[in-house]
Amino acid sequence: MNRIRVFRGPKEGETTKENDPVTYDVKEGDERTAVRGFMSDLQGRLKAAQAAGKTAKLSLEIDEAIVQAFVIMVFDAGVRAFQMVYGPTANADISPIPLDPSKR
Repeated sequence: MNRIRVFRGPKEGETTKENDPVTYDVKEGDERTAVRGFMSDLQGRLKAAQAAGKTAKLSLEIDEAIVQAFVIMVFDAGVRAFQMVYGPTANADISPIPLDPSKR
């Protein structure tokens, strides 16, 4: 089973890396449902950032064991969420990075 975790980075004064986390468990054959949940949550976070006048950045921490097709689905959902909130010509600031810090 794969997992999508969505969280925001620390605000000034916060010490924890993962704030307001939401986890989506991805079962084989049910990937689309998890990606839809991820996209919906991400849109809400992007709208909140836009309302606060902040620029949003998305980092995708990806385990090497995840199937490439699933990585593309999650990346595409992130791009579409940015475009739905900021407009069709928005430049989505998305950084896919390895989950293992030693491989970054």
